[in-house]
Amino acid sequence: MKRSWLIMIIILAVLALPSMGWAEKWQDADSFGGDSIKFINGSFMGVGGGYFYTSTNGKVWNQTQVDTPPGPDGEFWLKLNGLAYGNGTYVIAGFYDGFSGLKGGRLYKSVDGTTWTRTDEPLKGYITELYDVAYGNNTFVVVGDRYGVLTSPDGQSWTRNSIDIKKLHRVIFVNNTFVAVGLEGAIATSTDGRTWLRCNSGSTEDLHGIAFGENTYVAVGWKNTILTSHDLVHWLPQDSKTKNVSLQGVTYGKGVFVAGGDKETILSSPDGHNWSVEKQSEVYTYSSYGQGACDNNIIVIPGKKAVFSTGAFLPPISPVFAEAVAVSPNQINLTWKDKANNETAFIVWYREGDSGAWSTAATLPANTTEFSHQGLSSGRPYEYRVGAYNQYGYSKYTSDASAMTPFTGVGPLPVSGMMAPTGLSAKAVSASRIDLNWTDNAWQETGYVVWRREVDEDIIYTRVAVLGADATEYSDTGLPSGRTFEYKVGAFNPDIISSPYSNVASARTKIELGDQPSNKIVIPRDMITRKDIVIPQVMLPPAAPSGLAATIDGTAIQLTWTDNADNETGFKVERKVGNGFFIQAATIEADATDCLDSETVPGTSYTYRVKAFNERGDSEYSNQALVTVPQSSGNLISIEPRNPVPNLIIPDIPDLPEPPPATDDTATPEVNPTTEQNAGTGQSTTICLYLGQKSYEVNGKTLQMDAAPINRSGRTLLPIRYVADPLGANIDWDGGSGKATVTLGDQVIEVWLNQSGARINSRAVSIDPDNPTVTPVTVPPGRTMLPLRFVAEALGCDVVYSPTSKRVTVSYPAGH
Repeated sequence: MKRSWLIMIIILAVLALPSMGWAEKWQDADSFGGDSIKFINGSFMGVGGGYFYTSTNGKVWNQTQVDTPPGPDGEFWLKLNGLAYGNGTYVIAGFYDGFSGLKGGRLYKSVDGTTWTRTDEPLKGYITELYDVAYGNNTFVVVGDRYGVLTSPDGQSWTRNSIDIKKLHRVIFVNNTFVAVGLEGAIATSTDGRTWLRCNSGSTEDLHGIAFGENTYVAVGWKNTILTSHDLVHWLPQDSKTKNVSLQGVTYGKGVFVAGGDKETILSSPDGHNWSVEKQSEVYTYSSYGQGACDNNIIVIPGKKAVFSTGAFLPPISPVFAEAVAVSPNQINLTWKDKANNETAFIVWYREGDSGAWSTAATLPANTTEFSHQGLSSGRPYEYRVGAYNQYGYSKYTSDASAMTPFTGVGPLPVSGMMAPTGLSAKAVSASRIDLNWTDNAWQETGYVVWRREVDEDIIYTRVAVLGADATEYSDTGLPSGRTFEYKVGAFNPDIISSPYSNVASARTKIELGDQPSNKIVIPRDMITRKDIVIPQVMLPPAAPSGLAATIDGTAIQLTWTDNADNETGFKVERKVGNGFFIQAATIEADATDCLDSETVPGTSYTYRVKAFNERGDSEYSNQALVTVPQSSGNLISIEPRNPVPNLIIPDIPDLPEPPPATDDTATPEVNPTTEQNAGTGQSTTICLYLGQKSYEVNGKTLQMDAAPINRSGRTLLPIRYVADPLGANIDWDGGSGKATVTLGDQVIEVWLNQSGARINSRAVSIDPDNPTVTPVTVPPGRTMLPLRFVAEALGCDVVYSPTSKRVTVSYPAGH
């Protein structure tokens, strides 16, 4: 009996939405024996039977014969399963099978996809079934049966590496790591394909697919099995919404996971946790879908049936707002960019001011990119947003755009109708004078009022000047020396009490040589009139930050900006990778002016923008800052984390006090510390160190590090030898795998660069179960920094941290 498999290709538009709504169109497809497709060099590529297939659109496929079965047709068949490309070479992995029970692994290489050469001859008898191949870190990795993994630098010369897993079905390379899944819930990881770390998935079902997206690893397998993990250490089962289905593959593209299996089952999920059944046969069938691929427009997944389905139309992509411009006292013109190709119509929403219910201004046909909103009131601010929709649902709205119609003088303006001055700055130019400058944003003001209060003395502000329209500066003179004053400025006209206030600016008058601060000037309370009291304004959205700058700090990116608001709840930091979309990466507390993004990839460009927010809404965005992380070189090791997270890491390394003086006369720091007392002596050891300081103490003696401890992800990291040496522990470093091994007595601790998983006495553990971003890192000029608390406590130490002094005390008890 001759075995043959046929393909079903599923093509779908991709967006991160909970349910996609399939619209199917069935057509004939070519014979296709594989269950894996990849997108390589601008084309979809797959293997099956004895053929190599290519397609530019996922619909029309061209085939090239790679090989024939090793015996009579009908008694033997060839099953090519996996395909990878790297360093100018294609590699195919598979095997032949026969009714007589004969099996054998097959490997092929090609530089053009047309002429193929077998490369498995030296491996006969070692591996009989090969299932998949991946390329990364200049290495091809092939997985299969018989407790083995094959590696090759060129696809020609292969090395067999042993692994304690009988059979692996799928392997991918992501986040600088090979991840493989297989028999009885097996999951294993490796950075080089030779040394593998087995993970505990918590499942005993065979796994057949693995994908990564949305900062989540998703593995699928038999009996409806879906597992997710953010760090490859902790795996959680998810509800597939199906019964008795064997899932054969999972694919991620443009914000959606797609899993396929038998019974012609197709599942989708925006995050790997919440799944919807898109398609499933009413009766049992062996027809199933496997591991697919994605380009910028579609996902293609293979199946074993002579048809394929196109469609899976989704709600349209959100339009992008360009601007809102007031062109008359009664009209505002809107423009936006249409990013979708499947919308039915656009809806324009508006409201007066920055609060209240939204109303529909217009419903417009597909492909519309502009609208004129007429019949508006003069001197009023309006906000707008635009959304698209089709038969499958609504897009997300655009960001809000606002404009204010010019005032005609008919009717009073609302309180919020005049633009506040911005960018107020204060500079002391002498012992008695402070100069103020600001930006005039209003066009209908009669003048400006300047308010002042002395810090720590005055509870309320007093009016110190009334200026004419268009004023942008003021000199406050006759002030006492050595005092600090705060200022704010507001605009006014006869119809408006005042505009919103500017930001608050402060300065301290100078103290000239020989001068002493003058006596305090106290204003009796009975001299304060109602005009001197500032009536609080209704809270408005905060002023936008400015001056955003991004600079390279090793392999991290340091962001700094100017905080122009005095009423923000916090800041939202958004990041864009390459030519992608902005995604909110962090929320930071009020008054912050910097943060550090350490989750970067060498050679990649990042664009940032920041906005402030409070309970009334968001400010405008800051300017955008673009920076490219350089490729690593020299001694600097830069490895992308295995478990990247979207949140930026906020540094916590403020100015610190000098460490206390030494307790003996030998206080001169030493470059290389010596072990005064350690575990081998049976005596106790106390180590004191400070964040940001190279000086530290061992049993009261002051010594010197070559790299100061740092704070990353809320945890202290440092060169661990400064703790290990005084305890008598040994440290071994494997540069090839990026592994550090710390040994003290019968305790053996293994940690890896940029990995949140570790081993203690061969037992897999997480460095910080509550924070998977805590990993060993490298800092210039190539110094390896390990998590202090994890290593020290694993060695039997007590660790105490003082947030006030930023002091860390490590105590090793006597006789331990």
